[in-house]
Amino acid sequence: MLKYTKIELELLTDFDKIAFIRAGIRGGVSQCSNRYAKANNQYLTSYDETKCKSFLAYFDANNLYGWAMSQYLPVGGFEWVDPDTNFNIPDTSEYGFILEVDLKYPDELHDLHSDLPLCPKNICVGNTKNIKLVPNLNNKTKYKIHYRNLKQCLKLVFGKTMENIEKRVNVKLLTHWENRNYILKKFGDKTKLLYTDTDSFIYQFFTDNLYDDLKPDLMAWFDTSNYPPDNLFGYPKINKKKLEYFKDENNGDILEEFVGLRSKMYAFTVGEKFVAKAKGVNKSVTKKLELGNYKSCLFNKNIQHHNMYRFRSIKHTIFTQEINKTSLSYQDTKRYILPNQIDTLAWGHYKLRKL
Repeated sequence: MLKYTKIELELLTDFDKIAFIRAGIRGGVSQCSNRYAKANNQYLTSYDETKCKSFLAYFDANNLYGWAMSQYLPVGGFEWVDPDTNFNIPDTSEYGFILEVDLKYPDELHDLHSDLPLCPKNICVGNTKNIKLVPNLNNKTKYKIHYRNLKQCLKLVFGKTMENIEKRVNVKLLTHWENRNYILKKFGDKTKLLYTDTDSFIYQFFTDNLYDDLKPDLMAWFDTSNYPPDNLFGYPKINKKKLEYFKDENNGDILEEFVGLRSKMYAFTVGEKFVAKAKGVNKSVTKKLELGNYKSCLFNKNIQHHNMYRFRSIKHTIFTQEINKTSLSYQDTKRYILPNQIDTLAWGHYKLRKL
């Protein structure tokens, strides 16, 4: 890639700069925000007209890595800057900033942002010693953040100030932010985020016809090239593999039921098709799992174990080993689980202070 782009990357030798940038590298977010949902709409044989209409949708971003690599990226000229520097710059500026800031998450945003808080952090939750990347609503100090991500945060509390932690200088941001989140703007409180994993989202929508709602926005937001030509919704095949577009992972098939236990551990049904995910569990085991296994864990609060075989190597001797491993568990330390076992709150939510 360097040969193709003819870019020369500056070699960083200043340890403080290396540590500063490294502190801002956190990985990808994966979490289960709402743990169970069942669709009820006119496209399902189980449709009940007496109940509220709802749809489930699984959207995936086209080549998110490719999109990220096509953005304005730092290549050199790394230097510390004075806190009086003008940080109010466009996304396409010749220069950019990586900042260290104190962030306050206002209580009035907690309900709106609880499903997917901004500014995740690698933390330990509860009694566990395992560090996980957890989206949370806690205030943060000395948080390393790219200026474009900071702009995304500040647009939600427009007119607030950010404070440089070393010089204690307040910097007022006056830019008018565009491109608000499409889903929230379109559906507001008629949608719930069930699950997210870096570049994909599983949503529940409460509307009369999700596919009619999305149709006017297909050209601007969606890749429908994987839909059959004679699909039920009259969608054209457009935007094939275009960056920044989302596609329906189920190719127009109707997602009926979803169960999420935690990050990387969920299942759903699409027509006659059943999809089961359980990180660290052999495929030979997941192939035997059913939706009932996931629902039993969720509602009965149990933990399931299965025997599986693994290859081991000790002193260059390779052998197989049978182990009994946890395959499914109702426990999820990334979120605070409410008593109904379905709804959750992000850590740091103001409601948790009253518990």
